[in-house]
Amino acid sequence: MKLAIIRQRLPSVAPTLATAAAIEVGHLGNFQLPIPFLLLIASMMYAGTTGGRIGGMLSAAICSVMLLHGHVSGFGPQMIIASLPLTLASIAIFATMGYFVGRIADQRDALMEKRLEAQRRDQEQPLLLAAKVAGMGYYIWDTVNDLPVVVSEQHARNHGASVEAFLATAASVGGAIGLVHPDDRQRVKEGCREVLKGVPVTLEYRVPVGDETRWIRASVEPQTDDCGNVVREVCASLDITEQKTNERIFAEAQRLDAVGRLTAGIAHDFNNILTVVTGNVELCRLESDSADQRELLTQALDATARGAKLTKQLLAFGRRSVLAPEALDANRVINRLDGLFRRTLPSTIRVETQLGRDLGPVKADRTQLESALLNLAINARDAMPDGGELIVTTRSQTITEAEPTAGLEAGTYVVISVADTGTGISETALERVFEPFYTTKPIDKGSGLGLPMVYGFVIQSGGHITLKSQPGHGTQVEMFLPRATSELETAPDDAPAPASEAVSSPVDLPEMGLLIEDPAAWQKTAQTRRAPQ
Repeated sequence: MKLAIIRQRLPSVAPTLATAAAIEVGHLGNFQLPIPFLLLIASMMYAGTTGGRIGGMLSAAICSVMLLHGHVSGFGPQMIIASLPLTLASIAIFATMGYFVGRIADQRDALMEKRLEAQRRDQEQPLLLAAKVAGMGYYIWDTVNDLPVVVSEQHARNHGASVEAFLATAASVGGAIGLVHPDDRQRVKEGCREVLKGVPVTLEYRVPVGDETRWIRASVEPQTDDCGNVVREVCASLDITEQKTNERIFAEAQRLDAVGRLTAGIAHDFNNILTVVTGNVELCRLESDSADQRELLTQALDATARGAKLTKQLLAFGRRSVLAPEALDANRVINRLDGLFRRTLPSTIRVETQLGRDLGPVKADRTQLESALLNLAINARDAMPDGGELIVTTRSQTITEAEPTAGLEAGTYVVISVADTGTGISETALERVFEPFYTTKPIDKGSGLGLPMVYGFVIQSGGHITLKSQPGHGTQVEMFLPRATSELETAPDDAPAPASEAVSSPVDLPEMGLLIEDPAAWQKTAQTRRAPQ
């Protein structure tokens, strides 16, 4: 660094050297420059002004040599030639002048540099603040030496490290690529090769940070020298984990919606078929005189009942089931189910409830809510074969427009959470848990319709459901259900019926019925069942 400064200051000494050389040539050629030593003083002042303390001292040294040379050789001002003390005093004056002129010039340059640095910082501050607000990091990479030049704190934070840790990783054998998820490293390396060819690249890759995985979008722009060689890479990085999560949730919701529509359509048609089969089998059983035939027909009815239950679950997943939403106290519903939980779950599983206060009424179908909670409890039981803990909690949460949660409109919701300490769910299975008939249980242990039915009920109720799980760390399911706000919704269950509904039974009128059924097979079955015996 000091050598570079000296090289930078050397040109300022050139006038002094030229003047000294001219004086010496004049002395040897028997001709004298006008005012030669005043020219030395002027050149020394120039050296100190432009070259700073180093230039001034070097120029003063050259002048001192010329003074001694003049004294010894007998040329120059008479007083210098005649007296050695005056010569030495002149040398001291030259040295002092060179030092102080150069010192003043250095202070001037330092002051200007500080002002320029302050001005640069003032200009950079809004850009740095904007980058911080946007969560954007940046770095400048020296491709010649394969080392970072500048790394922002936000860029290092995006990669789950401090600036010092990022620089240490970059300087290691593997380089900064070691921070990238192993599955994405090859793609990032290919992108870096494209940048070295002078092609701008935008990459999206994952970065493991503790127990979570972040998504990073990096836009890299190459910088070239006059020969067209890439000498630097300028990169801007952004944490897009939330965006990727929302995209995944949206894609999953679209997929489940499509599956739900298809499932509901099939279940609806299948339910029509079962209705006809059930009605006719029941008629045959009523009219049969054979006990054996009635037994067989009873078994057939049991099978159709199981089929009807299955279609009901499918319709619930497809959000086609008929709900009867009412204002419910979620804490009261859970307290009523607490005994059922304890009877259903083995003694090795401890049930704990943590119910929030002042939740307000929740708008939901009581039967479906109870069924959903029971389904989640059974799933938790199956995930804890060796025992564990089931924790049911409630809380009130307000979703604002400024802080939206995926799938929810702004408003107040009652959140019911069911968590267990079981085996957890793998990342692959986690993406499919709400699909109908998908299950990781043995065939005789589950139909794969429990969670889909819960999902359909929550979505049809205007809410949202989240499921978090890690293998070996249990599972947590949260149901966001809208609060009831109108007076009608918060009316007590035993409120008297409106006057318009209090109509007496027409016992004095002749019996007459209007039969409306579709399709025709339903109509025929219903007509046969209602025919007088």
